Amino acid sequence: MPTAWISIVVPAWRTPHLRAALLSLKGQAAPGDVELIVVDDGSEEDVRTCVHHAWPGAVYLRQDNT
Repeated sequence: MPTAWISIVVPAWRTPHLRAALLSLKGQAAPGDVELIVVDDGSEEDVRTCVHHAWPGAVYLRQDNT
């Protein structure tokens, strides 16, 4: 995998509009230029599926709220 020019870290908690935002961002980036890291802080929504459908190469990290 080529090295990305920039890494974007997106915190995700109760983010119903995340998919639209990711698709918009992806449309503006050249392939391989952006590494996307989504950090889910215990959302009840299925953020993992949303992220991987919108941006298949994204890194997804989850920390459960306790």
